[in-house]
Amino acid sequence: MKTIAMVLLLVTSSAFAENLNVNLQGFNFNYSDPKGSGSADSFSRNGVPSLAGVNVAVEKIDTAFKISVSGTETQELELKGAPDFIMKAQSMDISNFNLDLSSSASLSMDEGDFNSKSSDLKLKGFSLDCERDLAQNKIMDQLLSGCVQKMTLRSADFSSTAHSSREARALTLLTDALEKAISQTRGDTRVKSLKLNVSGGKYNLEGNVQAQVSGKVTSDGSLSYDAAAGILTLKISSVKFSILSVTTKVFDALRKKQSEKFKVKEPYVYITVK
Repeated sequence: MKTIAMVLLLVTSSAFAENLNVNLQGFNFNYSDPKGSGSADSFSRNGVPSLAGVNVAVEKIDTAFKISVSGTETQELELKGAPDFIMKAQSMDISNFNLDLSSSASLSMDEGDFNSKSSDLKLKGFSLDCERDLAQNKIMDQLLSGCVQKMTLRSADFSSTAHSSREARALTLLTDALEKAISQTRGDTRVKSLKLNVSGGKYNLEGNVQAQVSGKVTSDGSLSYDAAAGILTLKISSVKFSILSVTTKVFDALRKKQSEKFKVKEPYVYITVK
């Protein structure tokens, strides 16, 4: 179930200014480590008038990405603390990405491919809407606190392949665990029509899994976030494959992925995000 956390981290991984407001529309991007380039229909930040027909250049320097946005004027940003599927990507291809980060957070993309030595991730027809808790001081805390209270996620197609079971990243943990629970084998796993709803700290997830054995997966439970400690807690009440409970098997697989920042104590999963 760490997929829930990875989605939140996708939105919250920047070290931009804490009062950041961004609107990005029609962004298309290609990246080959350590540089990438793309274009967007429009871009605005913190009330600065929108730039139309902008070009975007990205360069990875040490543990951060330097981002230059140029149009009628040039703006520079720095992205730090990105999740591994971005930070360690050897290549990325993103089509029609849209982001509105204001009093809430909303993003969507037609398609995204993220490829690294350890895993491949592909998303199609992806969208995410989250609340933003402006009572928090830091942007990551604002979004994580908001998302665990109210979030809607949709993905027409989600697939991941872990090239090394010992280095499976956050984005592959759910599909890897389900794969182990369902078929006890490894391979490509696709989740179609993925739906995740969070309301008042309670989550409900469902998706159609295509693996060696295919069927509908559902899960429910709760989420909470401790901003002071930087710990996201998931309580996984149940995971079902068709009518069969696979909760225990999923936890067995998740326990094998434990690390310093990812702890499992059934029915809880603790993820340190700071």
